[in-house]
Amino acid sequence: MLKPYVESYIEIDLINPSGEEVEFTYELPWGKGSFKVAEGKYRINMPPLKPGKYRGVIRWVWRGKEYTQEFEVEVSEPEGPKRPRTLPDF
Repeated sequence: MLKPYVESYIEIDLINPSGEEVEFTYELPWGKGSFKVAEGKYRINMPPLKPGKYRGVIRWVWRGKEYTQEFEVEVSEPEGPKRPRTLPDF
């Protein structure tokens, strides 16, 4: 869950003992892109978003086979503890 109207990112963390490079492509409501990585973390930057739910797709090719994963990003204000409404003592 992300806060609205704030720049953020989605992080891909790849653990790949083979050391072979993996090619990723992604489609999100705010843009498309691709990158290659053998191991480690990669960030996909996100613009400030309005509250709501956003669907995305990430695809990767490894050893000639394509994989697809759909995901959802939820943007909303976190609900914090509520203070009780009381009148001050005079």
